[in-house]
Amino acid sequence: MNRVLSFLTLVVTLTNAFVMRSPSTTNFISTTALQATSSTVKQWKRSDVISKLAKEKGMTKAESEAMLDAVLDIVKQGVQEGNKVVLGSNFGHFAPQERAARMGRNPQTGEPMQIQASVSPKFTPSKAFKQALNPGKTP
Repeated sequence: MNRVLSFLTLVVTLTNAFVMRSPSTTNFISTTALQATSSTVKQWKRSDVISKLAKEKGMTKAESEAMLDAVLDIVKQGVQEGNKVVLGSNFGHFAPQERAARMGRNPQTGEPMQIQASVSPKFTPSKAFKQALNPGKTP
């Protein structure tokens, strides 16, 4: 039960962090970051997310890292099993996406080659997440 509550706490924290509720709310996404071009967007590393989670939830970095690892493992396992993993209505979901076998070209020789079918993970952001990235626009 404690693990489930910790998992839900992390999901809620990440969801709240990525979705702005008002312009005065301080979150991962600031209004200047929303207006920035892709060349000026700062890349957040895993350690940045762990530090932010530890600070916001009053946990140690080790506890935050363990919680993040657990969530990522659960998401990965769910998608590997062919499931759609929904991380809250304010964030989005991960799902497996099948890619059919197809013909391609070897980039070095230009000769045709068969590309095997594969399955890739796909993330689809929620409507609320998209609206947070595009304030003032209606879908």
